[in-house]
Amino acid sequence: MKRFLAIALVFALLCLIPGTSAFADKGASDVPDAVLDYAQDNGAGSIKGFMKDPKNGYVGNIVTSAEEIDSLTLGKGYRLYSFDLNETFLTKSALPEEQWLFSLDGKNGEVVYFGVTIEPETGSYTYYGAVDAYNLSSALGVMERLAANENVDFAPVIEETLWGYVVAHSFKSGDKVITVPGSALKLDDSYLAVSSSEELPTFEEFVSEQLKLFKPASDAETQYGSGAIELLPRLNGAYSNSIKAASSPIKENRPYIVPIVAGSAVLAILAAAVFLVLKKRPIKAKN
Repeated sequence: MKRFLAIALVFALLCLIPGTSAFADKGASDVPDAVLDYAQDNGAGSIKGFMKDPKNGYVGNIVTSAEEIDSLTLGKGYRLYSFDLNETFLTKSALPEEQWLFSLDGKNGEVVYFGVTIEPETGSYTYYGAVDAYNLSSALGVMERLAANENVDFAPVIEETLWGYVVAHSFKSGDKVITVPGSALKLDDSYLAVSSSEELPTFEEFVSEQLKLFKPASDAETQYGSGAIELLPRLNGAYSNSIKAASSPIKENRPYIVPIVAGSAVLAILAAAVFLVLKKRPIKAKN
């Protein structure tokens, strides 16, 4: 009887192991109390004051009124990471940064995200942002839904890039990613139809595309990321990669980038690519 109970216990423990994320022991947020206090006492109020300034364009675009801004409350916080593109496993690639991301929430969920970071020279905290929450909230929602469906702890690993975010997560099917564009573009609707983590792009594919299209960031640039790649999920066996936005700094305190500017940048990148191809391969005349 004792032997049977011991075997059953070992079996139960083994069944639990795959459902535990490598980052779960840190919690989904991994936000120190001092950072949380700063975000609550200083960051949130300052960001709301910034949003209420008419010239910054939040009222009428992201919120309806200054009163709505006043009613926003501090939501979830997440530690930010950078990815070492020399590694293809999430646990080895993810490097924690002294940066955190917080949401300001309204009655219908996240409205904007803003960042908190530690100034290396002084050791003091500072805030930056804010960006429209829709894209990142949607990506996190997909990851959280799949984690719940697959009995995996929800522990997203988020990298802030020049063009948006990368959200990575460890599932039973492997390390998966959603590349999240900035506010100038909308997250591809195909992500909302994903029903299994197996349909998401893999972290290894993300690294491969980064190395293929963009040179890795130097050590000084690592915390900002690089590259404007948006990987699309596999739905009905279909899979594609596309460049959705040009690189642009996120710390300019702009809620969005004018879509025409972003579109022009995309066309410029595509034109350059076509020029290089044509330069290397002469055009053959049609018969």
